[in-house]
Amino acid sequence: DNNGRGIKIERTSATASSWSWRIQAGGQLQLVQDSGGANDILIQPTAGKSLIINEDSADTDLRIESDNNVSAFFLEGSSGNIGIGTSSPLSLLSVAGNAHIGSVRQGISAPTDGLFVDGNVGIGATTSSNKLDLWGNARIAGTLALDSSLTLASGQFLAPNGTSAL
Repeated sequence: DNNGRGIKIERTSATASSWSWRIQAGGQLQLVQDSGGANDILIQPTAGKSLIINEDSADTDLRIESDNNVSAFFLEGSSGNIGIGTSSPLSLLSVAGNAHIGSVRQGISAPTDGLFVDGNVGIGATTSSNKLDLWGNARIAGTLALDSSLTLASGQFLAPNGTSAL
């Protein structure tokens, strides 16, 4: 027993199929490895406490790897940018590959290098009550196909040349 002081290292079990060890620092942090249990490594702060990595704000990257992907999750220390699938995020959040936002259609994969959104999307909007709300100007450099009717505000129209003149 460390009585809440210092570091306690404890071997909690050792059998042929399972072993575990625990490092406990004043009851604030537990690092548990249990090869026979549900977790391989568990870092668990005491309730009400925080898990802080890099408290001194050093220019240190954080990388989480997955099978065959060394950049499954990457936090760049110098910028604070986060990369998913990339080790060189150029934006606050950079995703290399596809992404799905929402929980409704989790059985559907987003298109390659594309985005699938379950709910409403607002671009330049403070609120969105439609599948797509675009506040501001837009340019379509391709074909605009409408599968239903088009409603324009009074005095507004669509011109084929992108201007307000026919």
